[in-house]
Amino acid sequence: MAYLRVGSSNHGFTSFPVGYVHQDKIFQSGRETNSLTDAYVNYYEVSLTLKSSTSYVHAVVESTYKAQDNDDGGACTIIRNTSSPVEYDDTTISALHAYDGTGPHDIMYAVGTWNQVWMRFSVHGLDTFSGVTRSVGDTMYYGIFVRKYQSGSTAYCPGGGSSGNSEFIVRLTEVQQ
Repeated sequence: MAYLRVGSSNHGFTSFPVGYVHQDKIFQSGRETNSLTDAYVNYYEVSLTLKSSTSYVHAVVESTYKAQDNDDGGACTIIRNTSSPVEYDDTTISALHAYDGTGPHDIMYAVGTWNQVWMRFSVHGLDTFSGVTRSVGDTMYYGIFVRKYQSGSTAYCPGGGSSGNSEFIVRLTEVQQ
């Protein structure tokens, strides 16, 4: 594919090859600890202004999870909307769910008698914008929803661990389709 340099806009090209990375952004929530419920809650939200109308976004969430009861676990999911705030019934790009009493448990699930479990986890999602018309300059919002496995348990995300509070780290990478 030949490229025509037309100045400094769009890095000097009129079109981009498949796989071209338009932007790669990392967001950090700051140190915090959230006591989880047995329903999904949007604990952290980030936005990305698109540089292409024909791109996709790869989202990665990293954080910690701490459970303090027997037979407990939790889950995290990434949800996108074209406005803020992102709600649970908006577009899910990472379908990782915890089901009360049945599983699966995507962050972790620990069985047996124990005092507490602390772990680091990552969740990946690919937003292909299926059926969504978008333009350069449109802003997409991504909510990080987390829940614990069951109502009678105690769980935190970010989990803190032995050093106190932890954080959400979210990486959004816009890539040409």
